[in-house]
Amino acid sequence: MRYGSVCSGIEAAPLTPLSLYCQSLNELRARQAHMLKEVGDQWCTPDALWWGINARFGPFVLDLFADHHNARCEAYYTAEDNA
Repeated sequence: MRYGSVCSGIEAAPLTPLSLYCQSLNELRARQAHMLKEVGDQWCTPDALWWGINARFGPFVLDLFADHHNARCEAYYTAEDNA
């Protein structure tokens, strides 16, 4: 999910629907069986890590582990950017 202006700490994050990745994971969970390769990989900085390092070293202006659904800053790198 994309967060509001988390880097500035001013604006609250809006509630948004589940990302396509989360929706596909829920569909996989509903199935009786699935292959591990169907799960995929979504880059995202874990919440506890983000808030901890942002409080200590922030505010950040670049999220290095994101996609267009979960970026915590206006500027971010995706797995495709890193390839």
